[in-house]
Amino acid sequence: MCFALDMFLRNEKKAEIVNRIDEYKYSSYNEYVRDGIELIGKEFIYGMINKEGFIVYNNEKNDDKCLDSEGFVFRMSDEDAKKIIKKITGCDNTTELQLFGQDERNKCIKKMKHKGLSIGQISRLTGVSKGIVEKI
Repeated sequence: MCFALDMFLRNEKKAEIVNRIDEYKYSSYNEYVRDGIELIGKEFIYGMINKEGFIVYNNEKNDDKCLDSEGFVFRMSDEDAKKIIKKITGCDNTTELQLFGQDERNKCIKKMKHKGLSIGQISRLTGVSKGIVEKI
């Protein structure tokens, strides 16, 4: 499968509605490059290409080029996963999840899975057994 970012982000530039992709206020491009509050999930894209590469890719002329996602397996870095865990749990240390009640812990783990953390990663970073994480 070819993941053509231009299909989503560069049509306005191709159509010459704007000179630069960041000028089009209805594009999701600015959400991908902005720091701070996230309105979109960036993990998939940034698992394929880093932020700087994303910016270059979307601002250069490459009409026939797309990112190839065939066979791509998304792997989130532990640092990114820790940030997500801390945001979901509100804890400074990811292993504090072990201190939560079962219902609250399970809700947090479901959210982590939804955000793209793997079962092994959740277990390794939180100290919750892999068997428990798999069942949730």
